[in-house]
Amino acid sequence: MVAGAALLGAAPATACYRYVATPLASVPPTEEVRVRLTPEGAARLAPIIGAETSDLEGEVAPRGDSLAVSVVVGRTYRGMTFDSSRQAFVLGPREVADVQRRQFSRSRTTLATVGVVLGFAALVGTIVAIADPNPSAEEPLPPPPPPSIKIPFPFRVSFP
Repeated sequence: MVAGAALLGAAPATACYRYVATPLASVPPTEEVRVRLTPEGAARLAPIIGAETSDLEGEVAPRGDSLAVSVVVGRTYRGMTFDSSRQAFVLGPREVADVQRRQFSRSRTTLATVGVVLGFAALVGTIVAIADPNPSAEEPLPPPPPPSIKIPFPFRVSFP
């Protein structure tokens, strides 16, 4: 149940955007991009990043025939994590395999929103069904007994 709630919460955040291949010359500075690295580029950045990766996501800054990508980096200082720091990586033309622009996707956003609404409705329905003190029975209730018929009797009879 917790995993489902986490998935419902994460879906809209990731489904609103898609990446579209684009030439580097058409990408304006500070645009959000995904840069796919060649094996040479991944091998050169592996010691700096601490792991080998084939993609970098961040803001682009073209520099002549090179490319600078400013990536959000999480840093820890005295037990505090800082997510707002950025690190720029300068990549040569032989280290970049592909550049993709981040674009808003109306269809993915609509599907994610519909999925979240349906999931929320199912969650509310489940909670109502669990919390209902009078659940509906499968069988219909029996009919009430027929009314008793009273015939007026004109005199009283008593027994000693």
